[in-house]
Amino acid sequence: MRLREVLLCALLAGACELASAQDTTTGNAEMQAMQPAAAQQRGVGSYNSRDLTEILPQAGDLALGLDASPILDYFGNMFNNSINNSTSTSLRSSSPILYMRYHLSDKLALRARLQWKGNKKSSSFQVADQEALAKDPMSEAKVQDRKVIRNNGWTFGTGVQYFRGYGRLRGFVGCDLDYKVGRDVERYYYGNKMTSDNKTPLTSNWLGGSSNQSERLLVKSAGWAHNIGVGAFVGVEYYFLPKMCIGVESGARMNATLRGKGKEQSERFVGNTYHNDWVKTTDVNPDVDFTVATETPGDHFYANFYFMFHF
Repeated sequence: MRLREVLLCALLAGACELASAQDTTTGNAEMQAMQPAAAQQRGVGSYNSRDLTEILPQAGDLALGLDASPILDYFGNMFNNSINNSTSTSLRSSSPILYMRYHLSDKLALRARLQWKGNKKSSSFQVADQEALAKDPMSEAKVQDRKVIRNNGWTFGTGVQYFRGYGRLRGFVGCDLDYKVGRDVERYYYGNKMTSDNKTPLTSNWLGGSSNQSERLLVKSAGWAHNIGVGAFVGVEYYFLPKMCIGVESGARMNATLRGKGKEQSERFVGNTYHNDWVKTTDVNPDVDFTVATETPGDHFYANFYFMFHF
């Protein structure tokens, strides 16, 4: 069970209570010492416990942020002792989002985000070594066939945010424009080479069996998928330190996707001539898909957490 939501709620509640207690104790001590200066500057006889202009971002401030979900997943799932609680599954395999923000005022900001999502999956099967069998029919030597699948995608987004709130806690609404591009590529590596002396090498069928094949796939590349999306989002931020906050965001967006044709490279012999030509795939045609989904930027789950640092 993923404990991200529980951990975030506990973190925010604890931070709010801690900051409130800190403001109460430090504010009383600071009030008497700073009230005269504050009164001269502001023309009033009272002083707030903490000047929010030192805590919240102001016009001209820049900000950098990082997706906090992988970190919260890792520490939250430490308690289940079995699921997604290792650094390899929770941290290294994640695709965090980099946020950038420029504040036009204390309530309005422009933002951008960048995300790269990459994944590599490989599988291998052993088949009889034909070269060894040619030398010794009783040989039990094996060679390995391997398939590697790589998924790569990039997301670029820009939008505007409007903030409203009290004290350290601020809510926000906004809208975004996204562009995503990505594709999948499969590569195949064989232990028994295709040669003029062995035009039908023994090859894995990737299901545990093997057979002699006269034509083998080397590369299968899906067409590039281009996605344009527009959407609206809402969220909340809490400033636990000056110019530093943790936030949660979710939203709904509409996407349009254009998919191009893929291509394949295969090897075979025609007579005594070796060929490894590229051909366009016929089973994937260019098309346009329109979808409406509730999702967080860069992901397909309705929960997104981040840390933001202003300077």
